[in-house]
Amino acid sequence: MNPLKTHALLATLALTAIFTFSCSSEEGDPTKDITGYCISDVAKVCYGPASSLAECKQQYGDDFYYDSSCPSGASIVVVNNNSGTFTDSRDGQEYKWVKIGQQIWMAENLNYDVPSNATDLCYDNSSSNCATYGRLYNFGTAQTTCPTGWYLPSKEEWEQLRDFVAETNSSGARIKAGFNLKAKSGWGSNGTDKYGFSALPGGSFSALSGASGLFYGVGEDGYWWSATSTMRDSGPYGYYSEIGSESSEGLMYIYGSSEANKLYYSVRCLRDDFRSPSSSSSSSDNEIAYGSLYDSRDGKTYKTVVIGPQVWMAENLNYSGTDNNIGLCGSSYRLVNSGSYCDVYGRLYKWDEAMNGTASSSGNPSEVQGICPEDWHIPSDDEWIQLADYVGGNAGAKLKAASGWYYADGNGTNDYGFSALAGGRGEPSTSASNYTYDVGESGYWWSATEYDRYSAYYRYLNYELISLGRDNYPKSRWFSIRCVQN
Repeated sequence: MNPLKTHALLATLALTAIFTFSCSSEEGDPTKDITGYCISDVAKVCYGPASSLAECKQQYGDDFYYDSSCPSGASIVVVNNNSGTFTDSRDGQEYKWVKIGQQIWMAENLNYDVPSNATDLCYDNSSSNCATYGRLYNFGTAQTTCPTGWYLPSKEEWEQLRDFVAETNSSGARIKAGFNLKAKSGWGSNGTDKYGFSALPGGSFSALSGASGLFYGVGEDGYWWSATSTMRDSGPYGYYSEIGSESSEGLMYIYGSSEANKLYYSVRCLRDDFRSPSSSSSSSDNEIAYGSLYDSRDGKTYKTVVIGPQVWMAENLNYSGTDNNIGLCGSSYRLVNSGSYCDVYGRLYKWDEAMNGTASSSGNPSEVQGICPEDWHIPSDDEWIQLADYVGGNAGAKLKAASGWYYADGNGTNDYGFSALAGGRGEPSTSASNYTYDVGESGYWWSATEYDRYSAYYRYLNYELISLGRDNYPKSRWFSIRCVQN
């Protein structure tokens, strides 16, 4: 037997002897009767007749094993590490987590106050609501606000959760997903909390309603952001999950909104070691090692990823300078200082802006900090070559995000967690504004290496390409920036 399982078994035998004949559901009793077997809320130990093993697995997943050396009165002892707690190192807050199917979810809403950021808030601006329901975040802030080791689930991962917890009625319809995820109290119409998800109706905030905005839905409705979006002319079209009090069938809905950065919803995070193929690698066996980078200049936090011997930012830089005068945000038609595009794609920079006055470098590493945060640098052409060589054939498909490109068949597999999105490029114009092209269709990233005094090397991805392109372009154009750790 696995020594870890043996250790767990020994630790639970005494509990089994105590609890085997005390399967009571009375208030305060540490055990409860569930379809013919007992489970200890404290020890997470399921035991009972051998016939209950299938029921245990159906109810709590596959983390069980059979053992015949059980104490008198029980045929099996199965250990199930389905839940626990973790601490967010950023602020010391502790959160519960729970395993549901093949996913590990936070079992309460995130309550991290993003430093120097006005895009997260408490319902009714009351700290007591944050303590109960967690904070509300706009779409852009939600993308990077999960603790280290956790990430915002994609639309597909919310659907995976919904499909796992739903039940089938006599007509073959899938119902009760929301009912089974809702907490047993706190709602106008409470749920069963069958899987320990403990969803609460934290409501939402809309910046669309009047000068001061509108809070609505607390106690009645819960909304949770996903990491999935597509780009439209008005901004990111962000997807979210919704559970309400009014549905007689206890449904869970997944919608999208074209006003994502004007809506504030709750956040639940998934643990990295159970990241599903739909949100990271598709058919690859690569283990993706994510981290985070805190930029002390403006309080922004970026996701990072280890790819071979390099550590890359896993999203584009979005630093605007102390006077908000560096780089520009894109739109489908013009470059404007529009926060919603920057929240999704980061800012676009001229080569000289990105280099921050530093001379060209072809070294590996480039040693050009430029506008990157401290201890990070602009990658040289050689460093981009190193990335492409490590990723191998069809590098473009492997580096592109699994969602968010203009055409569905233009998405990538994101095998290495690079999560490249199509932020477009900026071109100068004779008019007062400068034009941007290819948002949602192509992404362009500067290197620290110039081609000649007028041009520099860059990399590009396109929805039609599976390769990572390399070319040179005039330094006066605006491209995205990814930084590499020193």
